[in-house]
Amino acid sequence: MRSVVSAAPVVLSSRDTWRDAESTLRAAGVVSAPVTDADGRFVGVLAAARRIGSADSGIGPSIDRVAAAVGIDRNLDEALTVLPAGMESAQRWAPVVDEERMLRGVVTVHGVVRGYKAALHTDATRFHGVSKNADVVDVPIAAGSTLVGAGVAGPEVPDEVIVLSVLRGGAVLQGADGVAFQEGDVVTVLGPPRRLTEFRDCAFGADEVRTTTT
Repeated sequence: MRSVVSAAPVVLSSRDTWRDAESTLRAAGVVSAPVTDADGRFVGVLAAARRIGSADSGIGPSIDRVAAAVGIDRNLDEALTVLPAGMESAQRWAPVVDEERMLRGVVTVHGVVRGYKAALHTDATRFHGVSKNADVVDVPIAAGSTLVGAGVAGPEVPDEVIVLSVLRGGAVLQGADGVAFQEGDVVTVLGPPRRLTEFRDCAFGADEVRTTTT
């Protein structure tokens, strides 16, 4: 987890007023932020849409104090369970804390994907059926792709290609059997280069492949 943690763009204090908090969020161009107490311990998440009270009211009653955080020594799989899901989610990050609940930063959707890719580049040969020349690439699913509607573990995916994750809007979906591809997905896949080329051809769609090869 440590390798994918980044600094939070904004950290609010539980003693802030809504006037101060909204000004800070607006200046940073974000709609939510982690909140800490006077000692720097994580107490929750504040979202601009959850405002209760006037501008001069304290943000305390509006803080989501049950917002999930991930421990800095946990693995990437646990980060995936904490990151908010859904394309409409305005909060596309999760707070990272140490054993004393001190805020150490945040982990983002893209950070998790980068972490998985780095791990796979290091450890790719542990995956059964994948050659030593395996690579990891991001492939967008285009309109007209034969993969739209197909399952990530279905026969449409070439042999020796492993779907690691699907980035859909602000959510990272693990490559589980129940996930089906949709137009606009960005799919992180692992496999031998020749098989990845086959996957790209399917992902781009017949019209796209014809255009790029003529």
